Amino acid sequence: MVNANEPVIAVESWPGLDALGALWRDLEDRADITFYLTWHWIGTWVEEAGLQPHLLVARDGGRLVGLGLFVAGLQRRHRGLLRSRTLFLHETGDPEIDINCIEYNGFLVDRAYGERLERQMLDVALSTPDLPAWDELRLGGVLERYPAMASGIKAHLVSSRATAQVDLEAVRASGKGYLDSLSSNTRYQTRRAMKLYARRGPLVLETARSVEEALGFLDGLKALHQRYWLARGSRGAFGYPFLERFHRRMIARAFPAGEVELLRITAGEAPIGYLYNFIHKGWVGTYLSGFAYEEDAKLKPGYVSFALCVEHHLQRDSRVVDFLAGELRYKTSLGTPTHIMVNVDLQKPRLKLKLEDVGRAVKNRIRPPASP
Repeated sequence: MVNANEPVIAVESWPGLDALGALWRDLEDRADITFYLTWHWIGTWVEEAGLQPHLLVARDGGRLVGLGLFVAGLQRRHRGLLRSRTLFLHETGDPEIDINCIEYNGFLVDRAYGERLERQMLDVALSTPDLPAWDELRLGGVLERYPAMASGIKAHLVSSRATAQVDLEAVRASGKGYLDSLSSNTRYQTRRAMKLYARRGPLVLETARSVEEALGFLDGLKALHQRYWLARGSRGAFGYPFLERFHRRMIARAFPAGEVELLRITAGEAPIGYLYNFIHKGWVGTYLSGFAYEEDAKLKPGYVSFALCVEHHLQRDSRVVDFLAGELRYKTSLGTPTHIMVNVDLQKPRLKLKLEDVGRAVKNRIRPPASP
């Protein structure tokens, strides 16, 4: 039961990592979130990046009901000609750190208060003088409803990406197998690939059974992931040193709690894929993968690995497998479009930002953006 009085929302000083962890974990148990807003993710981020973020705290009668962490940074755009002081919610503004790509971001709030408290906390963040001075407030990796909650301020959409999910409860209720729920083309390609792999030996999904084995699977994932992306001229996720440090630390902490899993998929004795998943209260997020691609296009290591992953979680108490945000084709082939994840800058009426808008409008008039 929510008290009749509104929660008091204020900026509080840095309490130290251990004290913040105790506060966060207590509230986390009373919140409806995905893994990204657990202390496993947030605490590892704060510690590994060496941060002392600004705390926005909501209390009702002294009881903690809302938390958000802001980091002050600087956005540089247009070859550094435009510099914008920015407050980031659960990000830093440094691409070498933000490569982790937080999703389902937002304020951590007690489920009894829900979206109303999120809106109130955002209003305070936009108006309080107790946070560092800013030109833009970045909401990164949030659902579409977040910028819609901001009133009286310009919201500039930086990017948007769709998510896709498999509703495991719906698959179970249908009485059919997971592959039978897919399109005929995806079903055919996946089953054909499974048969081809099975000629090499049993097609097996293995779950890492210890922290040490999980880190070993991560090494295997890294090798395949980097091979693929480096061949295409990209740094690959592991080309960012912070990302690997972050995840090795987080796996060591979250694996014993059953909140991350590392999977290896083999055909015979050879690995064809690795998956690194987040798990939180029945939600499974397929965060990072590495596949052994071959010249034969009929071999689909990604489709096969993800299909076996879904089947694996159908046998457990999982509710949903979330392929997370992105434009990769397998997401909509293997799942159903579900949410839109956005990066948005809430902008104060600064002259430099108004001039930037004018420049964008002129550019779009000369060279209109491509149709979706």
